Amino acid sequence: MQLLRITVNAHDTDVASLKQRIDTLQDSARANLGVLEERNSRIEELSQELTLRHQKTIELNREISASAQKLREAEAAVSSSQYREESLKQQLELAARNAEWFEKEVKAKGEEAAKFRREKGARIAELTRQNEEAKNELDALRRSEKQLRERLDAAQTKADDVLVKFQKQQEAFSRT
Repeated sequence: MQLLRITVNAHDTDVASLKQRIDTLQDSARANLGVLEERNSRIEELSQELTLRHQKTIELNREISASAQKLREAEAAVSSSQYREESLKQQLELAARNAEWFEKEVKAKGEEAAKFRREKGARIAELTRQNEEAKNELDALRRSEKQLRERLDAAQTKADDVLVKFQKQQEAFSRT
């Protein structure tokens, strides 16, 4: 019995020790479970925060992509504008050169026209003078012709008169 008591005592001590150990383990397990729940809660919070940050990152990436697309479009528009500007500058330079050439041509043609007008004006004046001279000469010739005709008529009349007289004298002479 004593052995049994010792054994029961030892067993009770072992049971008490095991109970204490179980209680310690349960307390430790509860503490660990609290820590684990706290960690799980923190992990859940971090997971939610990570999800939010991931969503924000996705949204920011979309915004970056959209901004990059807008930047590319703006750069293309700038490039197109620069090309258009360069093209317009070249057209403007060509138009300026053409305008300068046309101005020179207009000036040269104007000078040619002025020279032509002067020459033709001088020629017209010369022809007008010659025409006046010819008119005057023609008038003088007409007057001279008229005078000559009048003299011719007068001479013809005289010659007719003389011829008539001569014929009369010849008739008279032939009758005698």
